Amino acid sequence: MSQALVNHEARWRRLGELLVMRGLLGDEEVASALADQRRSKRRLGEILLDRGLISAAALDSTLAEQASGFKPERGFGAGLREAVEEQRQQRVRAQRQRRRPLGQVLVRQGHVTDEEINRALAEQAKSGKLIGEILVEHGVVSTPVLSRALEEQAEAEVETGFGTGLRSALAKGGAT
Repeated sequence: MSQALVNHEARWRRLGELLVMRGLLGDEEVASALADQRRSKRRLGEILLDRGLISAAALDSTLAEQASGFKPERGFGAGLREAVEEQRQQRVRAQRQRRRPLGQVLVRQGHVTDEEINRALAEQAKSGKLIGEILVEHGVVSTPVLSRALEEQAEAEVETGFGTGLRSALAKGGAT
């Protein structure tokens, strides 16, 4: 395959596909945002930003990649860089799979019922808003309760790899 053809294919990759390839979003998140896009006729990037799924910087860099196309690396270390990136993407996907949904965290903490979560999820499917935002707007939970639940959700994402034991010891105050 010629270099021009590779660049042409990369240039016209869809935004959602590029975001998944970069490990920034999962297939389900993109599919949900695309469904919202079909209903609302808004741009996919706007929807993802409004939902808090990606940062403006991540969107900008992905759009730049989409516009310019990517050039495969050549020479010493190219295979290693590809392998490291693939491993990073696998780690990101695994973390997303381990993350407990916010609704489950709030139910477990006793702040909401399953019925309240289901109502919020139904509204989320229509509006595209974040579930925490919906729960706060409806007065089901307060902003501090939501913040604590989000913190707990983030802490549940267990870090693995080199240095993990040291980080754990430092976090517990066990290292001097």
